[in-house]
Amino acid sequence: MIRRCTLAWTAAIAVILCLYPFNAGAVPREVTLFPGSARVLEVTKVRLYPADKDLQGAVFFLPGLADPNSLVTRLAKEGGLRIEDQTWRQVARHDDEKIKKLRKQIQTLKAERNTLQAAIFSLETQIQFWQSQTKAKMKTIPDAFNMVSAIGKNIQKAYQGKLSSEPEIERLNKQIKEMEDELDRTVGEKETLWEVILLFSGSKAQEASLTYSYSLSGCGWLPLYRLDARPQEKRILFSWEAEIWQSSGQDWNRVDISIATLQPASSSTPPDLPPWIIKPRPEIRGKGGRQSDKAEALPAFSEADNLTETIPSAPHQIRQSIFSLWRLGRKNVPAGSRQRVKIQEDTWPAEFTHLMRPSLSAQAFLRAAINLPEPTDIPPGTATFMVDGAILGKRTFSFAGQEGTFFFGVDPLVTAHLLLVSKKSGGKTFLENKQTYKWDWRIDVQNARISPARVRLEDPCPQPRDERIKLSLQHEPPPSEQDPATLIWSFDLPAGQKKSILTTIVLTAPEDMNLDLGWR
Repeated sequence: MIRRCTLAWTAAIAVILCLYPFNAGAVPREVTLFPGSARVLEVTKVRLYPADKDLQGAVFFLPGLADPNSLVTRLAKEGGLRIEDQTWRQVARHDDEKIKKLRKQIQTLKAERNTLQAAIFSLETQIQFWQSQTKAKMKTIPDAFNMVSAIGKNIQKAYQGKLSSEPEIERLNKQIKEMEDELDRTVGEKETLWEVILLFSGSKAQEASLTYSYSLSGCGWLPLYRLDARPQEKRILFSWEAEIWQSSGQDWNRVDISIATLQPASSSTPPDLPPWIIKPRPEIRGKGGRQSDKAEALPAFSEADNLTETIPSAPHQIRQSIFSLWRLGRKNVPAGSRQRVKIQEDTWPAEFTHLMRPSLSAQAFLRAAINLPEPTDIPPGTATFMVDGAILGKRTFSFAGQEGTFFFGVDPLVTAHLLLVSKKSGGKTFLENKQTYKWDWRIDVQNARISPARVRLEDPCPQPRDERIKLSLQHEPPPSEQDPATLIWSFDLPAGQKKSILTTIVLTAPEDMNLDLGWR
């Protein structure tokens, strides 16, 4: 019964709708922006009209990019009324003055472009006509000279007109594209609205106050960060801004804006050191099923092989179960525009080290380790990385928790070169029936800075995969830390100083074992 009344009443109010423009009286009060959508809370007063002997009706509108299935409508003050039914349909948009002005400007520019295109077409036709005259036969030489002169002058004039008009066409195309983009940002590429129809039961009244919320696409926010490393001060200057926008087709004036963060992804790091594995090679059998006695020779090492190179309002955070909510206060957000809002500025204490992996590269990566007093939630976004105010570049950044490690590019003034001092490979001791290999490496760490550098140097530790393979390692100085896969040296290197680390590795294995010596 209610559905039949709704259809009948919808037809009855078609004339009334013309008297009430889009969102008449509707005021967005609160907006929660997510990265690609928003939750909008609006308040409005609606006129009530007889819909049936026991029911009254009202109508209001939602933007074309709204999701009507997410609409939740409540009476601000019940006053004896109760919402019995809620339906919606798409209707044509009635543009406001701002949108009408944009459309008119676009039409004017397109008309100007059409005029120029017609002029260019006319000039091209003239050029074709005069070019065709070159095939005409002249009776006398003076007639030929006159015709050549006329062809040259007219073709030149036509080409000049065409060449002067083509840049103007490009300018108009650019203006039209910019205005169409602005129109799309303003109205969200939607030419329709959602007309919401409500049916009420209860006491008779002339109007009702409504509070309703809905999800809206075509709007959102984008995080923008700046991380300025100050190694000498042992801190990182962190700042966070949000770029916000909306395409509802209606300006938001003094709306209580909040932004919601999502769970961030893990940050990127330099490549891990691959493990150094030494193990017997698989048996290679030749003709007749016998194992080949010919072992693969060690690759030739050289030194070069080892040298690779708006309205101010202090935002505050509200933690939710799976994300954080930042309240920005009341803001003006015009439809179609983008604006930046400052979210947070903070100083993070940090321990800086120069991470070096000379077996992969001579470069030193500036690494900062932080330990914050409280957990923080920073969603993925674009960050500008800086060192002492100098911009290094931009890359994706996110962080969650209290402890983290960030990298600020390469410090060209700190280097570590791996040099193969000597090698003895393939030597065999007949009496012991063993084969031996010996490597002598030197790592030269150089600090060309005018200040000390804290160095963390990592090198792979050989890992035998057969108990018959025996390894002997000697280091000068010995590593600060060691695990089965990695050797680690940590030390402070004074300004302008150099430090060398010597490593000797001796390997013995059975004479008949075909060894795979790994990537080193």
